[in-house]
Amino acid sequence: MEWVKTRGMNLDWRALVAAYEALTEGLRPSSRRQYRAALKFWIERFRAMQDALLFTEAAADIDRAWRSRQRTGSGEGSARRNNTLLRQMPEAVRRRIAYHLYGVGTVYALMAGDLLLATPVLGLRPKEWGCCSIEGDVLRVQNSKYIKDLRANGEVRTLTIDREQVAADEMEAAQRLILWMQGRTWDAARTKLQPRLKAALKSLIDQGLIERKWRHLRFYDGRHQFSAEAKATLEAGKGEVAAVMGHSSALTAVHHYGRRRRAERPSAVQPSADSVAAVKAKTIDRLNKIMQRRGEKVPEHSLRQAPERNRGALPSE
Repeated sequence: MEWVKTRGMNLDWRALVAAYEALTEGLRPSSRRQYRAALKFWIERFRAMQDALLFTEAAADIDRAWRSRQRTGSGEGSARRNNTLLRQMPEAVRRRIAYHLYGVGTVYALMAGDLLLATPVLGLRPKEWGCCSIEGDVLRVQNSKYIKDLRANGEVRTLTIDREQVAADEMEAAQRLILWMQGRTWDAARTKLQPRLKAALKSLIDQGLIERKWRHLRFYDGRHQFSAEAKATLEAGKGEVAAVMGHSSALTAVHHYGRRRRAERPSAVQPSADSVAAVKAKTIDRLNKIMQRRGEKVPEHSLRQAPERNRGALPSE
């Protein structure tokens, strides 16, 4: 608790997630388990059971990343060198996989298909589908990575949906996901959804319907595709890309998410002024300096005037 207090943070589950990540990096697995159990017990006793569940889910993400670093010695960089991180989800590919999953017909296959269609369009993190709402053209998302003064651009990000850029089946998929994820945690859902995705990928690859490289596709690659299209449409140099991604830093999406050249269509969302204002100004300044040194235009609207096409159909290959 001292770690939290010395940083002037509120003593809630988010602050304890930050403390867990900072204080356990160099510990053995058994010591990490003890830390995690102690913090969860404290939250259950002095806060709420729901907060304890949220802490457990966030700590599990931290533990997975930690184990990956222990195995590879260099974490994601090693995976990048091995070319297993795709960081893209082209529309032709995701629709083919989604249609296959819809054909399977089970509840979890349907939800896996919905994730593939909706995530590249609205950009939510998988665990955020259970804590968002759509009212008219306004999408409000509770930032799952939010920790005051440390991570995410505020507790909630507000986005305006451009309905002309969203196919009917993509919006329907998003609305089903919002309802289905109510009361569920992503950790619990993932254990059911991931095997359905892997089975679909194997089947389509075996039939020669998609390339073998797509065997590495992850649900999170949809968020990378969303980022690519946000970079190609919105003003990164004014914090708009960070705002739609739910980042406090304007640099995160630029350095770690899907590349702008992977964009296929205009971004379907615009950030609110409040969400843009929550992006740290110093990171925006730093990004603009980097872009100016590289001779890039600030910003570049390469897809703002994209030609209309029959959204929702399977693109020709």
